[in-house]
Amino acid sequence: MLPLLLLAPAWGQVVRPVSVLQRYLELADSQVETILRNNEDYNRYSREKQNRIAQVQSEIAEETAKESLDPAALGIRYAEIEVHCRQLKEEAARTRNLNMAALNDAQKTKLKALEEAVKLLPVISEAEWTNLLGTYSGPPFLFNSTTARTDGARLGTLIPGVAGCSPAVSTRWFDASTFQPPQP
Repeated sequence: MLPLLLLAPAWGQVVRPVSVLQRYLELADSQVETILRNNEDYNRYSREKQNRIAQVQSEIAEETAKESLDPAALGIRYAEIEVHCRQLKEEAARTRNLNMAALNDAQKTKLKALEEAVKLLPVISEAEWTNLLGTYSGPPFLFNSTTARTDGARLGTLIPGVAGCSPAVSTRWFDASTFQPPQP
Protein backbone atom coordinates (compact mmCIF):
# COMPACT_ATOMS: atom_id res chain seq x y z
CA MET A 1 0.00 0.00 0.00
CA LEU A 2 2.77 2.45 0.94
CA PRO A 3 4.56 2.17 -2.42
CA LEU A 4 1.32 3.04 -4.21
CA LEU A 5 0.82 6.09 -2.00
CA LEU A 6 4.34 7.21 -2.78
CA LEU A 7 3.76 6.80 -6.51
CA ALA A 8 0.41 8.59 -6.57
CA PRO A 9 2.01 11.98 -7.23
CA ALA A 10 3.82 10.42 -10.21
CA TRP A 11 0.44 9.61 -11.72
CA GLY A 12 -0.77 13.15 -11.12
CA GLN A 13 -3.19 12.19 -8.36
CA VAL A 14 -3.51 14.23 -5.20
CA VAL A 15 -3.75 12.03 -2.12
CA ARG A 16 -5.81 13.73 0.59
CA PRO A 17 -4.68 12.39 3.95
CA VAL A 18 -8.04 13.11 5.62
CA SER A 19 -10.56 12.35 2.87
CA VAL A 20 -12.69 9.97 4.99
CA LEU A 21 -12.62 12.39 7.91
CA GLN A 22 -13.44 15.27 5.57
CA ARG A 23 -16.56 13.46 4.37
CA TYR A 24 -17.60 12.41 7.90
CA LEU A 25 -17.23 15.90 9.39
CA GLU A 26 -18.32 17.61 6.16
CA LEU A 27 -15.20 19.76 6.16
CA ALA A 28 -14.75 22.41 3.52
CA ASP A 29 -11.50 22.28 1.56
CA SER A 30 -10.40 25.49 3.30
CA GLN A 31 -10.89 23.84 6.71
CA VAL A 32 -8.82 20.84 5.64
CA GLU A 33 -6.07 23.11 4.36
CA THR A 34 -6.05 25.06 7.64
CA ILE A 35 -5.82 21.89 9.70
CA LEU A 36 -3.10 20.37 7.52
CA ARG A 37 -1.12 23.63 7.60
CA ASN A 38 -1.39 23.75 11.41
CA ASN A 39 -0.25 20.13 11.60
CA GLU A 40 2.67 20.78 9.26
CA ASP A 41 3.80 23.64 11.51
CA TYR A 42 3.65 21.24 14.46
CA ASN A 43 5.51 18.55 12.50
CA ARG A 44 8.30 20.99 11.67
CA TYR A 45 8.56 22.00 15.35
CA SER A 46 8.43 18.36 16.42
CA ARG A 47 11.20 17.32 14.01
CA GLU A 48 13.48 20.00 15.45
CA LYS A 49 12.76 18.84 19.00
CA GLN A 50 13.14 15.17 18.07
CA ASN A 51 16.50 15.87 16.44
CA ARG A 52 17.70 17.62 19.58
CA ILE A 53 16.39 14.79 21.79
CA ALA A 54 18.30 12.27 19.65
CA GLN A 55 21.44 14.36 19.95
CA VAL A 56 21.06 14.56 23.75
CA GLN A 57 20.44 10.80 23.94
CA SER A 58 23.70 10.32 22.07
CA GLU A 59 25.42 12.59 24.59
CA ILE A 60 23.93 10.50 27.42
CA ALA A 61 25.32 7.35 25.81
CA GLU A 62 28.76 8.97 25.62
CA GLU A 63 28.56 10.06 29.26
CA THR A 64 27.47 6.63 30.50
CA ALA A 65 30.28 4.96 28.51
CA LYS A 66 32.89 6.93 30.47
CA GLU A 67 34.79 5.21 33.27
CA SER A 68 33.68 7.77 35.82
CA LEU A 69 30.05 8.90 35.75
CA ASP A 70 29.22 12.59 36.08
CA PRO A 71 25.77 12.76 37.71
CA ALA A 72 25.42 16.48 36.99
CA ALA A 73 26.17 16.03 33.28
CA LEU A 74 23.70 13.15 33.05
CA GLY A 75 21.05 15.00 35.06
CA ILE A 76 21.26 18.10 32.90
CA ARG A 77 20.79 16.01 29.77
CA TYR A 78 17.86 14.03 31.16
CA ALA A 79 16.24 17.27 32.31
CA GLU A 80 16.70 18.77 28.84
CA ILE A 81 14.93 15.80 27.27
CA GLU A 82 12.04 16.20 29.71
CA VAL A 83 11.77 19.91 28.87
CA HIS A 84 11.59 19.10 25.15
CA CYS A 85 8.93 16.44 25.79
CA ARG A 86 6.82 18.88 27.79
CA GLN A 87 7.20 21.54 25.11
CA LEU A 88 6.07 19.03 22.46
CA LYS A 89 3.04 18.09 24.52
CA GLU A 90 2.13 21.77 24.98
CA GLU A 91 2.59 22.48 21.27
CA ALA A 92 0.46 19.46 20.31
CA ALA A 93 -2.34 20.76 22.56
CA ARG A 94 -2.00 24.27 21.11
CA THR A 95 -2.16 22.86 17.58
CA ARG A 96 -5.23 20.80 18.44
CA ASN A 97 -6.91 23.96 19.77
CA LEU A 98 -6.13 25.74 16.49
CA ASN A 99 -7.58 22.80 14.56
CA MET A 100 -10.70 22.73 16.74
CA ALA A 101 -11.17 26.46 16.16
CA ALA A 102 -11.47 25.72 12.43
CA LEU A 103 -14.56 23.54 13.05
CA ASN A 104 -18.17 24.69 13.33
CA ASP A 105 -20.53 23.49 16.08
CA ALA A 106 -22.03 20.64 14.02
CA GLN A 107 -18.54 19.35 13.18
CA LYS A 108 -17.49 19.53 16.83
CA THR A 109 -20.55 17.45 17.76
CA LYS A 110 -19.57 14.78 15.22
CA LEU A 111 -16.00 14.85 16.51
CA LYS A 112 -17.33 14.31 20.04
CA ALA A 113 -18.96 11.09 18.78
CA LEU A 114 -15.55 9.94 17.52
CA GLU A 115 -14.00 10.72 20.90
CA GLU A 116 -16.62 8.52 22.55
CA ALA A 117 -16.01 5.73 20.02
CA VAL A 118 -12.26 5.78 20.74
CA LYS A 119 -13.03 4.80 24.31
CA LEU A 120 -14.40 1.51 22.95
CA LEU A 121 -11.21 0.54 21.07
CA PRO A 122 -9.74 -1.49 23.96
CA VAL A 123 -13.06 -3.33 24.40
CA ILE A 124 -13.33 -3.98 20.66
CA SER A 125 -9.75 -5.21 20.54
CA GLU A 126 -10.21 -7.52 23.49
CA ALA A 127 -13.42 -8.89 21.95
CA GLU A 128 -11.47 -9.60 18.75
CA TRP A 129 -8.62 -11.24 20.66
CA THR A 130 -11.11 -13.39 22.57
CA ASN A 131 -12.82 -14.43 19.31
CA LEU A 132 -16.15 -12.85 20.20
CA LEU A 133 -16.04 -10.18 17.49
CA GLY A 134 -15.02 -11.45 14.05
CA THR A 135 -13.85 -8.19 12.49
CA TYR A 136 -10.43 -9.47 11.40
CA SER A 137 -9.78 -9.80 7.67
CA GLY A 138 -7.69 -12.98 7.59
CA PRO A 139 -6.98 -15.92 9.88
CA PRO A 140 -5.72 -14.49 13.18
CA PHE A 141 -2.36 -15.47 14.58
CA LEU A 142 -3.90 -16.48 17.91
CA PHE A 143 -6.68 -15.70 20.39
CA ASN A 144 -6.70 -15.26 24.15
CA SER A 145 -6.91 -18.72 25.73
CA THR A 146 -5.84 -20.63 28.80
CA THR A 147 -2.32 -20.92 27.37
CA ALA A 148 -2.03 -17.66 25.38
CA ARG A 149 -2.65 -14.15 26.58
CA THR A 150 -2.50 -11.02 24.48
CA ASP A 151 -1.91 -8.07 26.74
CA GLY A 152 -1.75 -5.96 23.57
CA ALA A 153 -5.51 -6.32 23.35
CA ARG A 154 -5.86 -3.76 26.11
CA LEU A 155 -4.00 -1.23 23.99
CA GLY A 156 -6.48 -1.29 21.12
CA THR A 157 -4.25 -3.22 18.74
CA LEU A 158 -5.36 -5.02 15.62
CA ILE A 159 -5.09 -8.78 15.38
CA PRO A 160 -2.05 -9.77 13.32
CA GLY A 161 -2.66 -12.38 10.67
CA VAL A 162 -0.94 -15.65 9.97
CA ALA A 163 2.18 -15.13 7.85
CA GLY A 164 1.43 -15.99 4.23
CA CYS A 165 -2.35 -15.69 4.65
CA SER A 166 -3.32 -12.31 3.33
CA PRO A 167 -6.69 -10.62 3.15
CA ALA A 168 -8.40 -10.10 -0.19
CA VAL A 169 -6.23 -7.06 -0.90
CA SER A 170 -2.94 -7.94 -2.56
CA THR A 171 0.14 -7.10 -0.53
CA ARG A 172 2.63 -7.49 -3.38
CA TRP A 173 5.12 -4.67 -3.78
CA PHE A 174 4.96 -2.53 -6.88
CA ASP A 175 7.71 -3.44 -9.35
CA ALA A 176 9.32 -0.06 -9.99
CA SER A 177 11.61 -1.48 -12.70
CA THR A 178 8.68 -1.56 -15.13
CA PHE A 179 7.19 1.80 -14.16
CA GLN A 180 6.93 4.30 -16.98
CA PRO A 181 5.94 7.86 -15.99
CA PRO A 182 3.15 9.49 -18.00
CA GLN A 183 4.38 11.18 -21.16
CA PRO A 184 3.73 14.93 -21.41
